[in-house]
Amino acid sequence: MFFSLLRPLIQQHPQRVLGIISVLLMSTAVPAIAKPESAPENQGGTGQPTTSRTVSGGTRSETLLACAAVDAGSSRAAFVPLMPENGTIATQAERVNLYIYIPAGSDRPGRLTLRDRATNTLIFAQPVSSLSGGTIMRFVLPNTVQLTTSETPEQGYSWELQVYCDEFNDEKDVRVTGEIHRLLRENAIAPPILWHETLEAAYAQRESNPEPWQQILAAHAIAPNSAIHNYAWDATVATDPLLADK
Repeated sequence: MFFSLLRPLIQQHPQRVLGIISVLLMSTAVPAIAKPESAPENQGGTGQPTTSRTVSGGTRSETLLACAAVDAGSSRAAFVPLMPENGTIATQAERVNLYIYIPAGSDRPGRLTLRDRATNTLIFAQPVSSLSGGTIMRFVLPNTVQLTTSETPEQGYSWELQVYCDEFNDEKDVRVTGEIHRLLRENAIAPPILWHETLEAAYAQRESNPEPWQQILAAHAIAPNSAIHNYAWDATVATDPLLADK
């Protein structure tokens, strides 16, 4: 109906009428709607886990900058797990604590997982509400995590700390990994070879006898006066079902 009324005008002044129609169409166009960002959730700062992967109070650019330190050349700018050169923590204990140096500027959330290497079964999966940058974080696993003995490291366990560097792209996250091998009791090994027991003893005596602890830090190029932040989960937690398939 509208265009039938305009037909005589279009025949007499085609270019002028078409120009007016173009202006009207442009002025009524619907603007594009930007994709909303994920709403930040509350993040606990007391070591209690949270299931949110959203960085509280941060934008995407700030998220990327927070993990930029891991690309720097200095060893102080890298995530450094305290473990032997072969990457396998040997122990005879049922449960281990993990020590990881967190570079400054990496106060990010993340998650810690533990898997059975032989079956790839998820043994433990819990979020870390916030990493403490510039410190050695001591992750204290709950009593619900009980390691079994095995003859070879390949039948042991693998662990991973995933640091959420980009809330939109998991491929940009930092992943710190290692292995755990709980040795058979009958194959007794001298205590210095039991990495976890040696590390725990040095940590416990770091004030009364600081030399062993400082030697371990020096071997990992970590400053001897680095602060230590203990991060513990509730004794009853094991695997967060929201993280089990991630």
